Amino acid sequence: MSDPLLSFLLLYALGYLIGLQLEQLRPLLRCLTPSGAFAAVGIGYGPRIAGFRWRGVDWVVRLAPVSVHGPGYDLRTRSYVATVRGLAVAEVLAAAALARWFADGSASGFPLASGVVTVALYSLVRADLPGSLGHSLFRRRAVLAGPHLTTRAEVAADRALADGDLDRTRAELAREDRPTANGINTRAHLALTEGAWAEAERSADSGPPGGVHERITALTLRAVAVVGATEAGELSFVESLPRLTAVLREATEVLPAAVRWAPPFADLARWEGRTEEAVKLAEAVLRRLPFQPWRAEAECSYAAALLAVGRRAEAVAALGRAKAWCPSMARVAVLEQLVERSEVRG
Repeated sequence: MSDPLLSFLLLYALGYLIGLQLEQLRPLLRCLTPSGAFAAVGIGYGPRIAGFRWRGVDWVVRLAPVSVHGPGYDLRTRSYVATVRGLAVAEVLAAAALARWFADGSASGFPLASGVVTVALYSLVRADLPGSLGHSLFRRRAVLAGPHLTTRAEVAADRALADGDLDRTRAELAREDRPTANGINTRAHLALTEGAWAEAERSADSGPPGGVHERITALTLRAVAVVGATEAGELSFVESLPRLTAVLREATEVLPAAVRWAPPFADLARWEGRTEEAVKLAEAVLRRLPFQPWRAEAECSYAAALLAVGRRAEAVAALGRAKAWCPSMARVAVLEQLVERSEVRG
């Protein structure tokens, strides 16, 4: 490969990366506007490298700087549509200005500008892709009726749940008489946290189809409910194993990468005797999950897997981390009793 061609490709790749960061600045700004409230925001892609809580939101920074997302937490309001469109127009103007500045600077500026423009053009053309420039600018009805939309009361409930405040979560949910898929999942998660396993499973199975995020969340809630009911002695292992297997198979069909995000995959591995794999699966999930309630669920699955391989002290520490989020979390209490008796299945 000739040196000029290699230089062009490297500069083009750098311009593409710059354009990608500009593309991801839009959802990040949307997270901070009054018309776009979120309970959790992920910055980047891949394994979790840092996390913090700010303005009532769980923020997580990942390894590769290629995406910003707050799945499932956009508001069902007209002001949200205006915000989405405004930020999309601002990105188009910023990309054009940046590309021109690069192109006017020197001979090496053309490949940089080309990379920036490529990202913007692709995002404009892909109007079928939620979150793209084309979708934001030209698909008003799709934006306003998207399955990921929720309400202010439901966002407030999510944030209360992330704080471990179950009473406030219940009160916020009671304010919404037309729950969205996200709101129904939050109700199921509240029931799960309180140890109402059967209610949680029924609730998670009762919502509208929603998008991929909502469907995966509902299936994961159903799976955790099966695991919790089994650990609490409400379901027999003979009954729960095929149920858990079926739910997680469906989750994998909806999202093949679900194994990297859903704690119950670690529980299934433990139940099937793959105890060392269960530990690794739980560790992998903990490296990715941003939302505190799900991290607490993952810590419980991690604790059970650790106990199954004889690492009792680490299991107790994992339960302590889950309990720090919500002292009244039902699964923590159940597992603490099982740890004392060393009765976790594995």
